Amino acid sequence: MSRYRKIFNRIITSIFLVVLLSINTQSLAADGAALFKANCASCHKVDKDFAGPALKGWKDRVPEGNWIYDWIHNPAAMIAKDPFAKELFNKWKPTTMTAFPALKNEEIDA
Repeated sequence: MSRYRKIFNRIITSIFLVVLLSINTQSLAADGAALFKANCASCHKVDKDFAGPALKGWKDRVPEGNWIYDWIHNPAAMIAKDPFAKELFNKWKPTTMTAFPALKNEEIDA
């Protein structure tokens, strides 16, 4: 195989992988937007407080680990046992976040 053919094959493979990854990223973003509109937008805005806190910068405000998944799946259970969840509830009461137990972690990430 000639040297140029090897280079050409690597370039074509690289372009194919980039296109494949960008399609996957775009579909995740579209899924995330649809999930947000269906489940979150009635209470949350991205950049300002509404019926619930603004979502921009949430990673810097919540405890690390699976806290956000546990919170979204069952806020009432988190309020009962977690000090940060209690603080969040006290700030926004009487409004309580709706539980979304059916959402998968991947959907929350999207």
